[in-house]
This record gives sequence, C-alpha cells and structure tokens, in this order.
Amino acid sequence: MKTLFNLIGRVFAAIINRIRTLFGYPPPPEEHQIGERLITMRKGAGGRDCAVPAIANACGVTYEQAWAALSHKDLPGPLESPLLSNPVWLCRAIENLGFKADPNVKLTTLLNGELPPGKIIVLWHAPGAVGGLLGQHWINYMGMNSTCEWLFHWQTSQSLRIKSKQQVIEGVTNGSPNCIIQVSK
Repeated sequence: MKTLFNLIGRVFAAIINRIRTLFGYPPPPEEHQIGERLITMRKGAGGRDCAVPAIANACGVTYEQAWAALSHKDLPGPLESPLLSNPVWLCRAIENLGFKADPNVKLTTLLNGELPPGKIIVLWHAPGAVGGLLGQHWINYMGMNSTCEWLFHWQTSQSLRIKSKQQVIEGVTNGSPNCIIQVSK
C-alpha cells in the first residue's frame, strides 16, 4: 500500500511539474544538477530545453535566468522549435541578459579554432534529410583538444563530446538554419 501511495505521489508531482512548464515555470533541478559546473537540460522539460543550458553556459548565468530570458515554454510536439528555439529568439534572450549575440559567425572561423571556447552556441543538425530539419540541438563549443578535434558540450552531462572536422561540417550544415552564435559582453 505504501508503494502505491509513493507511485501516486510521483505521478501527481510529474503532472504538476508538466503543467508548470506549460505556463513558463522552469522545472526544478535534480539533486546532481545543483551546483554543476556546466548547466545541463532538466528532466522536467522533456529533453527539449537545450537552448536554455546553451545560453546559460555561454553567458555564465543560471538555468533559471536563461529560462526567463528565453521566455521558454515547454510546448507540445513540433511547435516549440519554430516558435521558441530559433536563432532570432536565442539572440533576443542573450541580449535580454545584457550580452551581445552575433549570429553571423562563419563555419570557417569555428573550423580554424578562432572562436573563444565556452562563448559559442552552435545549432547541430542530426544526420539525414529529415533529421537535419527535425533533429536539431543547441550545443556549446568548448574548444579544441591537442589532436585538433573539436569539443562540444551537449547539455546532457558534464562530459564533452569530441567531433572530427568532417563531423563538425556535417553537423552544422546538414539542415536549416545553419547557425553559430558568438556571445560577448
């Protein structure tokens, strides 16, 4: 009986958190996310809040500050990407936080290692024609390693993903829009 009440309590909490995100309240952090070095996506946002930690990491602000600046709402289905997760919306949020956003960064400057690590937000496209349009994810460029591979924070954990030059080219150009945003003070 105690297990049943625990299950009902967890289901009720999940429903309340979902309703709160629809009204614009950020989901609470999980225990391991409190005080994290690199901000990650929140479970309560359904894995569709990648723009929030990308902005938070590039601007050096909290998840909640980035959520508020982005006016993020966890919209159902495919509505969120064109409405709230596009380059114009991200630049507006970055500027609301008091930073400058340059959405006209060229891929060649990223490939040449000329951009400041941690201050770059990249729109990454999944492979394939459909993936390039529907499978998009905002990530942070975190520099290059000693073997000239690119390091990215994917907002899912504290570890960085390593990508080759060809993978970077494909990830940035496989879909539309192709967007690299530089954040500065």
